[in-house]
Amino acid sequence: MYRFAPILALAGALLGSVILWAGPVDRAVAKSDITVEATVDSNNVALGSEINLAITFKGTKDVTEIILPDIEGFEKRYLGPFTNISIVNNSYTESVSHRFKLLPLRTGNFQVPAFQLELNGEQFTTQPIAVTVTDPAAGGGNQQQISLNDKIFLQLQIENSEVYLNEPVVAKVFMFYSDIKVRDIQYPKIEHIGFIDEAFGQPKQYERVIDGRRFRIIEFTKLIYPTRTGELTVGPAQLQCSIVFRAKNRRSRSPFDDGFFGSMFESYESRPMVLTSLPVMVTVKDLPKEGMPADFGGAVGQYSFNATVSPTEVQVGDPITLRMYVEGRGNLKAINFPGVVSEEDFKIYDPIIKEEGQTKTLEQVLIPKSTAVKEVPKVAFTFYNNETDKYETVEKGPFKLTIKEAEQAEDFRVVGLQEQQPVIMSQEKLGEDIVFIKDDPGRLRPVGHRVYRNWMYYTVVGLFALMYLGGYLLYRVTHRMETDQSFARRRQASRIAQTDLKVLHKKIIEKPGQEFYDHLFQLFQQYIRHKLQLPAGKASVAVIRAKLEPYQVEEEILKEISKIYAECDAIRYASRAVKEGDMQASHQRVVKVIEYLERKIR
Repeated sequence: MYRFAPILALAGALLGSVILWAGPVDRAVAKSDITVEATVDSNNVALGSEINLAITFKGTKDVTEIILPDIEGFEKRYLGPFTNISIVNNSYTESVSHRFKLLPLRTGNFQVPAFQLELNGEQFTTQPIAVTVTDPAAGGGNQQQISLNDKIFLQLQIENSEVYLNEPVVAKVFMFYSDIKVRDIQYPKIEHIGFIDEAFGQPKQYERVIDGRRFRIIEFTKLIYPTRTGELTVGPAQLQCSIVFRAKNRRSRSPFDDGFFGSMFESYESRPMVLTSLPVMVTVKDLPKEGMPADFGGAVGQYSFNATVSPTEVQVGDPITLRMYVEGRGNLKAINFPGVVSEEDFKIYDPIIKEEGQTKTLEQVLIPKSTAVKEVPKVAFTFYNNETDKYETVEKGPFKLTIKEAEQAEDFRVVGLQEQQPVIMSQEKLGEDIVFIKDDPGRLRPVGHRVYRNWMYYTVVGLFALMYLGGYLLYRVTHRMETDQSFARRRQASRIAQTDLKVLHKKIIEKPGQEFYDHLFQLFQQYIRHKLQLPAGKASVAVIRAKLEPYQVEEEILKEISKIYAECDAIRYASRAVKEGDMQASHQRVVKVIEYLERKIR
C-alpha cells in the first residue's frame, strides 16, 4: 500500500487544482428561484390500491412538515420528507418533497385540488391533478360509483325487537367485505346500556351473493339480557380491522420509485379501520302479572331443573347435601334457587352456588335435628318460557329420609381388671399416738383473726364473681350463635348496620364507582338475608316485599329498596359513569333503609 502513496498524493493535488480553477460553488438562492409543484405517481388507481402524492419545493430544503386539507374521495396519510441535492455545471440545486399516501374511498373521477402554501412570507399555489378511481371487479366499461363502504361494512341484527324483562336476546354482528383483503379482525363491541351480556361465541364464516356481488361474511353471535323495561337502544356495534392494499416497493431514492426494480415488484401494506353499524331499538316489556306464581324468582328462558339429596340414611347430627341444577338458555344470573326446608327440622348452612357454561348449581348442607324428620320437602323451580309465553313450574321430590338416633359413646374401662376383686385396705389413723414437734412455729396472727373480715377478701371474691358471670354470658351468647341460626343471623345483620356501613362510607373516595357499588350491593343484600331469614339467592325485591308485609313497613321504604336494587344493577351491569355525589346518595339511601328496619324489626 505504501508503494502507491506518491501516486495518491499526486492525484489529490491534481483534483485540488481542478476545484480551485473551477472556483467556488454558488449556493445562494433567491426567493424568486423557489418553485412548488404537486405530482402523483399515477392518474388512474383501482379501488383498494393507493397512489402517492408529492409536494416538491425546488430551490430549498428548509421546509418543515406541511399540512394539507382533506381531499374529496381519498383518505390521506403523511409519509415524510425526501431531500435531494445536486451539483450540475457548477450550479448547486436542492429540493425537498413531502410525500403523502392517498387511499381512494370510492370509484369515480376526482381532482387533487390546488394547494395554497406559504414559505418565508411568500405564497405558492400548486396545479390541480385529475385522478380516476376504478373498480377492478367490474371488469371495465361503464361502472357505477362504488365506495369503500360498499366493499366493507358492518351490520347489527337483533333477533326480536320486543322482549320481556330478563329474556335472552340474540344479538348478531355481520362483517361484510368483497374484493378487498382484510386482516387483524377483532371481536366487535356493542353498546348496550340497560342490558347485561355474555361473551361472543366462535364466529362463523361463509359467502353470499348480494345484488350481484359476492361477499365474504363473518358472523358474531352473543346473548344479551335486558335489565329494565322501556324503549332501549342496542348499538352501534364497532369492529376494528386492517385493510390490505397494493403498494409499490421503494427500492429507489426518488419520491415515486422510478427505479427499474420499483416498476417490476409490488408489495402490500395495511391500514387500520374501524367499522361502525347502525343502532337497533328494542322494546322491553314487563312480565305478565296474570298467572304469575307466588314463588316466581325472575327466570326467563327455556330451562331444565333437577334436584338430588344424599345420603338418605343418616343419624341425628350427620350432614345431608341437597343439590339443585338449572340448565338452559337464559340469564343464569337472574335465577334464584327455591328455599325448601325450615329451620325447625334442619340446621341450615349457607349454600355454594356455581355457574359453568349454561348450568347453574347449588349445594347446601342440611343437618337433621331429630328422628322426627322424615323427608326433605319437594322443591319447585318456576320460570317464564318465552317461547310458549307461559309460566312453567318443575317440581322434584319430596326426598324420603331415614334418621336414626346418634350412637352413645362407651364409658371408659380399664381392660383386664374386670375379673379382679377390689382390695380393701384399712384406714390408718395418723396423729393419735404421736404428737409431732414443729421445727418452725409459722406465721403468728392475733387470736380471733378471720380472713372474711378483711375488705380485700370481698374485693377478690367480687372480681371472681364478675369474671365468672362474664364468662357465662359469653358462653351463652357463643353457644346460641352456634345453635340458634335465627339469632346468629339477626346479630350478623346488626353488625352490618353498625360497623360495615361506616367502613364502606370511608372508602367512597378510595374505590372506583363500579367496585363501590359491588360492595354496597353485596353488603345490603347480606343484611336483608340475615334480617329477614332469607336463603341465599332468594333476596329479590318481590320476596323482600312479601317478607316485610307483616311488619307494615312504609311504602316509601319499599320504594327505596327497589331504587337500591335498580341503581346497583345499572352501575354494576351497564357500566354507567358514576360521580362521588351519586355514591354518597346511594350510601345514604342504604343507611336510611337499614336504620328504619333496625327500629321496626326487633
